[in-house]
Amino acid sequence: MLGFSKLQTMRYIVLPQALRIGMPAFKFQAVATVKGTSVVGYVAIQDLTLAAQTIRTSTGQDLLPLLVTTLIYFLLAWLLNKLLDFILFRISQI
Repeated sequence: MLGFSKLQTMRYIVLPQALRIGMPAFKFQAVATVKGTSVVGYVAIQDLTLAAQTIRTSTGQDLLPLLVTTLIYFLLAWLLNKLLDFILFRISQI
C-alpha cells in the first residue's frame, strides 16, 4: 500500500485513525473508572473512601475526611482528563 511495509502502514495510516476514533471513548471510561472506585469503598474493598470512613470513626470528625477524599478524587479525575486531552491533541497532530 503506497510502498509502505505492513509495520509502516500500521504506524502511519491505521493507528492514527484508530486512536482518533477510540481515544474519546477510552478517556470517558478511564475517568468513569476513577470516579467509580469511590463506590467500591461501600462494598468493603479497601480504598480511599473506606480510609476516610475509618478516619471519621477514629477521630470523630465528620466533614474534613470526606472533603479531603472528595478533593483527591476530583484532582485524580481532572488530571486524568487533562492527560488524556493532551494525548488526544498530540494524536490529532499526526
